[in-house]
Amino acid sequence: RMDFILKDRKEEAIALILDYLMNIKEGWDIIELLEITEDTGTMEIIKKRLREKRLMSVVGPLSKAFYIKPDAAPAKGLIAQNFLKRFKRKLGVSCIKKIKSRLEFKTCMNGEAKDLFNDIERIENQSWKGKRQIGIFSQESTKNFHMELFCKLTEKDKRIDLSILSLDKMPIAYIYSYYYNRRFYIYSIAFDERYSEFSPGTLLMNWKFWVSSTKEVLEFDLLRGDEPWKSRITQFYRTHNQIKIFRKSVYSVFLFNLKTRAAPLIKKLKFLHSALIMQEIKSDSSRLGLWPRSNNILRASEASREDFS
Repeated sequence: RMDFILKDRKEEAIALILDYLMNIKEGWDIIELLEITEDTGTMEIIKKRLREKRLMSVVGPLSKAFYIKPDAAPAKGLIAQNFLKRFKRKLGVSCIKKIKSRLEFKTCMNGEAKDLFNDIERIENQSWKGKRQIGIFSQESTKNFHMELFCKLTEKDKRIDLSILSLDKMPIAYIYSYYYNRRFYIYSIAFDERYSEFSPGTLLMNWKFWVSSTKEVLEFDLLRGDEPWKSRITQFYRTHNQIKIFRKSVYSVFLFNLKTRAAPLIKKLKFLHSALIMQEIKSDSSRLGLWPRSNNILRASEASREDFS
């Protein structure tokens, strides 16, 4: 995955990373960079660098990335009210009402966030992500990466934002975010499945968005993934793109031609084949009286022929 939230010296940073990848002489034929947000300028910088290096590439859309703008007109002030209503409504549910006084919500930054690293690792281990071994702490390499990140970014700058929901002083859900330039980048959310009947993840999320929306926050970026819960709380999204870079070798050139020429042709042939089969089925069914006759019955296959030619 490749994108940047930093503004300063961005082009230089991307050039250094690409040069490093290009200089790995062995072990790659294609480099695939994923989840590049459409309006960050990153893709333009990458394509410019690849043109300078005269490398072949293929660009295409990958997924949606949802976001919330608390201060965007005409919703200014309404976002916070909306999440407050959601939060209060959730607290009013009977099973949560009983434990309401035992719940604690808080946001931590700097050293305090660093001290909670073991707690959020434990929460994830008890979540569905941990049980499927797909969480950020499931692999030793990614766990060590985030541990190092916590150590570096919590020393001086308030870059890591950690929201915690605790029950009887024990953390049961977290939202792990990066905060930069008045924007929250929601990186990971998890909750202990032993407390799923209380919907701890939803509770914490509504609380977090409500409290943060009352401050001067420009945006909540929900980052990668188009899970259903994201589309339920916002209709706004950006497209995440991908770019495949092909090495200057005979095999890579073959793969590039396969991707850019052969694959689209095969796709058209499959579509035409399906349309012709449908034509035959409709024709046979019509002769047997199983399908109504119509002058427009072959419209799809005729359109596909024109498109193919």
